[in-house]
Amino acid sequence: MADSYEILEPQVYGTSPTATTYVALIGAPGALPRDRLEPAHAQLLAHYTSIAGDAPVARRAAFDPIDVPFILPNLIVWDVPDGDDADYRCRLAGTEICQYAGRELRGETLTQMNGANTPIVRAEFDTVRARGLAAYVERTMDWVGRPYRLYRRLLLPFADGSGRISTLMGAILFEPPTR
Repeated sequence: MADSYEILEPQVYGTSPTATTYVALIGAPGALPRDRLEPAHAQLLAHYTSIAGDAPVARRAAFDPIDVPFILPNLIVWDVPDGDDADYRCRLAGTEICQYAGRELRGETLTQMNGANTPIVRAEFDTVRARGLAAYVERTMDWVGRPYRLYRRLLLPFADGSGRISTLMGAILFEPPTR
């Protein structure tokens, strides 16, 4: 899958019949169709592939937030758990994400944020972590009790100095869409 991506089936998401995933793409960061992404996501993805160079996954140390000021309010950084049963924990969430969530998200786990929707979201996170892929979704915001609002998320893996994927970074954009 180094030069390709998969389109996952849209699905009803979580426990609400109005919470829906409209688009789900997963693949090598350089293979995601940039013309399908929001401009800010495409710009972040271009930056990611440039700092990754020839490596399949960018090093966390190569990422400098000063290089992507256009997306800082929309970034969320996740610590990857050590064990399969451990949960992802939010290390940092941008101001726009916290505003839409209605609370500070730093320190919360993926399960705390997503509740009944965790299995679907965790599967995406686990795939990004295990395979070093990027994931892009467009879905409704059932995770904060707003199934009538749409968000778009790009999720990227980052490796530590040993090459282990230790951080996932998401960029979440909320409606209205920019295109």
